[in-house]
Amino acid sequence: MEGKKNSVMYDDFVVINAVGARVTGLVNGDFTRSLYNPSNTEVSGAITVTITELGGGSYRASYTPNASGLWKLDIFQATYFPEGKTADHQIYDANIDTVVIGTPIFPNSIDLAATAAVYFGVSLKTNRGTVPATSEITPGTFYIHRKAKRATSWTTMRNGVALEKIAGYARYGEIFSAAAGYAEGDSIRIGFAGVSVTIGGVTTEIYPATPGAYYHTYIRETGVKEMYTSGVTVSDKTGFSLLATGADLILKSSTFVQAVVEAVNEFATYGLTALNTLLVTTGIKAASIPAATLADDAITASKFDETTAYPIKSDDSGSTKIARTGADSDTLETLSDQIDSITTDVTFLKDIEGGKWKIEANQMIFCKSDNLTEIARFNLKDSSGNPAMTNVFQRERV
Repeated sequence: MEGKKNSVMYDDFVVINAVGARVTGLVNGDFTRSLYNPSNTEVSGAITVTITELGGGSYRASYTPNASGLWKLDIFQATYFPEGKTADHQIYDANIDTVVIGTPIFPNSIDLAATAAVYFGVSLKTNRGTVPATSEITPGTFYIHRKAKRATSWTTMRNGVALEKIAGYARYGEIFSAAAGYAEGDSIRIGFAGVSVTIGGVTTEIYPATPGAYYHTYIRETGVKEMYTSGVTVSDKTGFSLLATGADLILKSSTFVQAVVEAVNEFATYGLTALNTLLVTTGIKAASIPAATLADDAITASKFDETTAYPIKSDDSGSTKIARTGADSDTLETLSDQIDSITTDVTFLKDIEGGKWKIEANQMIFCKSDNLTEIARFNLKDSSGNPAMTNVFQRERV
């Protein structure tokens, strides 16, 4: 139950006997009580708790709390409920209907557009969920700053412009366009000031006269995206492709983690060559070392005999099998080298795909399928290079 400081708090209860019948005729002295204030101090000796019968076995306990916070009332009746009845009362400094909560409303990201307004605002509701009328709202002012991609300073775009007020809401609409000075990849910082609500003569300040805190979002890029993990730049179309033997490996997202997941999911379709191309391009593994070359006619009878070199003879038939060079110039040796070099990387990808992912303390942690063994850890950062849990723009292997 909820109440107001220095106003009478009521708590009603029923007394019944062992067969479920209501008990009437009890008076204040038939009960004992304990009253605990928000500091968990028993104060029934200083604050009187009075119990009266309402009629028909219904009773009411009343007291006047002198502090805001959580109060606890215990009532005992030796005959009918010696174990006691307990009630918790949340006490506020003001009437609960005048306590207003303000929630900032803004998009996680913004499209650069020439005509569509993007609205930023403060949702206003009382603690009981009712909406303040426009006459009760002082809408205040609004601030917007932008920072270009890789820039180090903020530029003021809107400085203390008036917010529009509607029932339960104070808002401002901004058109983010190139003509207005915005660009794709911009970091956007917004702030509210001077927002308050007055209900029943009680004013709740939602934001002070000057913005003390800012909220951050950004303008999405539709052209070039950066994979900060390795510095690889790719085209953002429906996806992007890496040429692979037999087919293109289509990555359906330009983010590092999703690209790796997509590659593993399509492994059966596109094979080792496509996956290896992805691993090299995204910087997970180093590019292949150029193969050693051998001069023409370097192997001669005077240099090697059959203990070190094995020429193909005419009697190599029957159970002896000779592997021919494949359509892609692959031999048993090159295939073996490719498989050996990719095994560790495939195991790493399977572990990432099959184990637990966890984000905590501005880091992303990957575990094996046992969900315990850590195999990789990355620091997460925002567009300014600061540690971040949201709006992550880059990550670095720890």
